[in-house]
Amino acid sequence: MKRILAAIDDKRGMARENKLPWNLPTDVKRYRDLMNTNGANVLVGRSTYMQMKDLLKNNNVYLAT
Repeated sequence: MKRILAAIDDKRGMARENKLPWNLPTDVKRYRDLMNTNGANVLVGRSTYMQMKDLLKNNNVYLAT
């Protein structure tokens, strides 16, 4: 199964000052649950990787910089 999870704001931004431009706790929980799947292919930015590298350790991580 392939999953793609992407989120952008109304200006097509994904982050501002190393933070999400919104605060939706249920979305963050869902993202963390998906990233906790062992063996998943995960494409993340450098900042996300640095913040979540322990959570992503059992996945195939691809960095987009």
